[in-house]
Amino acid sequence: MASFAWRARCAALAAGTLIGMSAQAALIQTAYFTDPHGTASTYLVDWNTTKLKAEGVDFRGRFAGTYTDNGVRRVVSLTTPRVFDQSSAHYDSCGQYATVRTSESRYAFARQSGTERAGTSAVSADTSQVVLDGCDAGLVLGTTSIDDTVDAQSHLRMSVRAGMADAVPGARWAGFSEHARVDLQSPVHTLAADLTTMQVGQMHFARTGTVVPAALNSQGWLMLSFPGFTRGYTRLKVDNSTGAETWLVGDFVAEKLSWVQEILVTRSLVGGTFGSVAQASRQWNSGLFVDTNNPFAIHLYRDGTGERISTDIAAGTETRSPVESWGFEGANIVQVRRPSPLASYTYRRTWEPIGNLGKIRWVMESEVRRMADGSEFSAIAPRVNFYIDGGRATPLPASRPASTAARTPLVPLQRLATVLP
Repeated sequence: MASFAWRARCAALAAGTLIGMSAQAALIQTAYFTDPHGTASTYLVDWNTTKLKAEGVDFRGRFAGTYTDNGVRRVVSLTTPRVFDQSSAHYDSCGQYATVRTSESRYAFARQSGTERAGTSAVSADTSQVVLDGCDAGLVLGTTSIDDTVDAQSHLRMSVRAGMADAVPGARWAGFSEHARVDLQSPVHTLAADLTTMQVGQMHFARTGTVVPAALNSQGWLMLSFPGFTRGYTRLKVDNSTGAETWLVGDFVAEKLSWVQEILVTRSLVGGTFGSVAQASRQWNSGLFVDTNNPFAIHLYRDGTGERISTDIAAGTETRSPVESWGFEGANIVQVRRPSPLASYTYRRTWEPIGNLGKIRWVMESEVRRMADGSEFSAIAPRVNFYIDGGRATPLPASRPASTAARTPLVPLQRLATVLP
């Protein structure tokens, strides 16, 4: 008996727990994430398979409960229901904005393919959305059920995720951020990403020159110590065909993750360029929307104009909107568009090339809203993206009408995408 207890203790210490940074027996840590990067449906769950308890964290915070398991589906009943209030989320019958409360009581994690170690799962929830104040107070806007049909997303046991052996001095990544997440309502993608270089015991951020202590802990998280908060990064998977890497990021409080979300990262390549105007005049398919039902592309034409093309595969439609002009500013490509023909302001999108990989161009992408008086406001904070060369871009004949957009149905709050095209 003593020998068995010793072996069990050793196994627990080896496994650890990525959420709570403590070692307990019978814990399996699993990440649930979407391969289209940056959505708000990332979960990291500690499954205690002995006590049938679950402790998890997502982009809005932590949760805990007990669960049932039929072999392929685990249903978590939360110890304390989660409640989230969002101000100005409903335009009521009196013409005023009102607060909406979302309540969540159960989650279901149902394996769709693969094994418990790696595959796909459908993650659903029992939720309700109710108007809290104003003329429509008490109005139920919608509900979802753990039995609803939802899209499957990837799951991966953390013990078999991609390694971090390359987290050594000289390693360069694009996708980390030095900015604090002010509140849990702010999507992670609004934190400006940067190019970083790991140095001995520290990380250097290229845009600002900031240097902060950095170290790889025993559980495979790269921990960055900023003034006022500690942020961890760890790699889940690598797509060698594109150079895209799926990572988890989250802030730690008292050695526990206070939130977590997946992000798109790439090892910083050398020599990124779009070449000449002729070489850049292509169909560029956005990597953020690859393998989704709504792919997005930007076509750049040789005459200095272009188009933005959003496709709804399910509906069989596409929406085209013009890019008024594009051109080079140094090595960067800058695109200018208006939200409508009569708008007095424009959007200026910048692609800063950071690496080439075959037909793929990795960029640091940002967008500002420029007003008529020349003032600018951030529309898309610098983020990592890659664009795939889809061939020569040719405008549609003027006589051929563009398709119209399809209506998008409402989806549960926790599944809403947080990335703008």
